[in-house]
Amino acid sequence: MEIRIIYTNGKNADFISLCKKLDLEADALIGTDLRKEFHIDNHLDVVHDVFVAYFEYKPIACAGFKDKGEKRAEVKRVFTEDGFRCLGISKKLMRKVEEEAKKQGYQELVLESSKELVNAIKMYQKLGYQEIEKFYPYENSTISICMGKKI
Repeated sequence: MEIRIIYTNGKNADFISLCKKLDLEADALIGTDLRKEFHIDNHLDVVHDVFVAYFEYKPIACAGFKDKGEKRAEVKRVFTEDGFRCLGISKKLMRKVEEEAKKQGYQELVLESSKELVNAIKMYQKLGYQEIEKFYPYENSTISICMGKKI
């Protein structure tokens, strides 16, 4: 299976479409009420660096990052369409995110995930991410886990 990855930004139509699917899945899994407090931190226009993976011409996965200040960036909107999961696509995207962030001078990547997303957390751990203190706006969340990695 040949996967093509492009580098773009948060205004990319395919990225936006994948993020809508991500939100629908997350709402179904976690619940809209529990997730609504984080919508403030998920505006796509501030996700300035994005990678979108394609199978043939269909967008199937994405990952991006945004600036958090002090040489720290936050990984955002990591998602792979059902049917393409467990093929290593998210790992490839995460490596692209890490490479680009490092090239731009970032020294650390952080991320937030739901405790419900066990497979995602395992993937992040395999990539060297470790649990860290919760950061804004997740400090008081009962469903969040925050992770970080020096790059």
